[in-house]
Amino acid sequence: MRKSQDHLSDGDIFKLITDDKQKGFDRLYRKYVDRIINYAFYLVKKRYIAEELTQEAFLCAYRDIENFRSDSKISTWIYTIVRNLAYNWLKHSKYEPKISVDQKINLGDGEAALIEAIANNSLGPDEITSKKEIDVLLKKAISTLEVKYRDVIILCDLHEFSYKKAGEILSCNPEAVGMRLMRARKMLAAVFKID
Repeated sequence: MRKSQDHLSDGDIFKLITDDKQKGFDRLYRKYVDRIINYAFYLVKKRYIAEELTQEAFLCAYRDIENFRSDSKISTWIYTIVRNLAYNWLKHSKYEPKISVDQKINLGDGEAALIEAIANNSLGPDEITSKKEIDVLLKKAISTLEVKYRDVIILCDLHEFSYKKAGEILSCNPEAVGMRLMRARKMLAAVFKID
């Protein structure tokens, strides 16, 4: 991918789409596909489903570009489409989180429940401070949150969206995003026993 493609704004991409639909969507796809797959993966927890939902989201956007309201960013629209597709998949697949804070994890020298491993102050610094281990524990903890709280953590903290943009994707106002984010962070802090 050429660097100039990365730096096209959503407005520039939308203009390109109106001038040459296929070329514009190719640029849109290249710019956002990885981020959209990651967002979908955080929601559905299955890589191949996240990839399929991402493809479907881009196809829906391609077919329905005439319905796009240009008062929001085209990337926000794509995120909203994939979010709705993921929610539908979760609803119809009878999704149950596969990871629980009570789930046993391997600590190298034995097993413990995730919550115990996090709370256990007797673990040495080498065991608990490894970025990879912390990332795994954090992802597991995030996956235990209700979807509405997991959404705001993913959008605001991992993807670094503003409350306004997250609100557009989630169909709620920025204040609601802030409240959900505060609650989600408190839930995570409780799991990690952070005051």
